[in-house]
Amino acid sequence: MKKEPKLYYYTISFRGTDNSGEVWASMTIGYEDQKISAKRISAVKKVLEINEGAVLVACNYLGEMTPKESRNHE
Repeated sequence: MKKEPKLYYYTISFRGTDNSGEVWASMTIGYEDQKISAKRISAVKKVLEINEGAVLVACNYLGEMTPKESRNHE
């Protein structure tokens, strides 16, 4: 059986507004390296469909784990 690769997991959270008022959104995502960049943060905003003007509230490092292990923590 092939061993599942480990990724570096983060939870990235935002606060913004839309027509209905205040919006909070977050996502847990794994990367092959431990680099967080403006480009990655912007990509998460797009996936969450939150406005570009939303404010980054937190970027929490969760540790190195396999995708299966990360699902066990949801």
